[in-house]
Amino acid sequence: MRLTAPMYEGDSMIRSGPAFGADEVPATAETPAKGVPEPIGANADDVFEVNVVEIEGRARAMRAAYLGAMMGRFGDRFEAWLEKGRRTRDEAYLARAANLSDLEERMRKLERDGYVAHL
Repeated sequence: MRLTAPMYEGDSMIRSGPAFGADEVPATAETPAKGVPEPIGANADDVFEVNVVEIEGRARAMRAAYLGAMMGRFGDRFEAWLEKGRRTRDEAYLARAANLSDLEERMRKLERDGYVAHL
């Protein structure tokens, strides 16, 4: 007794069993499967050379560009992290002001010292 359903094309589920019954096999011409490579030397006109030096040079250039971009992103994130810490420190200092005149004095002090870029 067989308890598995046959596999159908386009079914998206892989099941064991033939796609067609024994008497329903479609007639096809003898063509090799698409995934099977042709034997070496079958087409002598299709021979080409591989330039390893050129491939290696392109790979090195791509790697250098990727590493440069990655280091740039790392630098931007590190700078943003430092700026966030600096801004948090400045905001905490300004929040300790007792009144408006004290706040203005603290803001002038930070501006004179060059700590506050944007507030």
